[in-house]
Amino acid sequence: MPSEPDTQPKRVLLSLLEVPLAIGVAFAVFVGFSMAGCAWAHCVDLSGLPWYLGGALLGLGAGIIYWGGVLRLRDRFRVRLAVDAIAIVVAICGYVLPQLGGWRAEAEARNRVHRIEPRGAGVAPAPATPQPRIAR
Repeated sequence: MPSEPDTQPKRVLLSLLEVPLAIGVAFAVFVGFSMAGCAWAHCVDLSGLPWYLGGALLGLGAGIIYWGGVLRLRDRFRVRLAVDAIAIVVAICGYVLPQLGGWRAEAEARNRVHRIEPRGAGVAPAPATPQPRIAR
């Protein structure tokens, strides 16, 4: 079925939009696979390298499959837009969800550092330590 001439600019614009979406889907798959693998294997230092390399390969494959699949939809714009909307949500989740753990850990560390103890709450003051004499 040949495409209509008036839909050609829309198809080109939508295809250009779908390239960053494919990259976002690839990134989401990479982050999801590597985080899940390292959570399971308790990665330390370079022990997580296989999980990151595997995630990169799976992410690259997922991005190519997404973009190729969307291009095969051709002139079905509503379906393409729905698939693109799902890809946008997946890409955003792939970025935001890993950040939540870091934000939570940062907030807990900030609370530990800046914890204010009320005066006279049963805490005895630390004993004074004698200062050593400096030889002159």
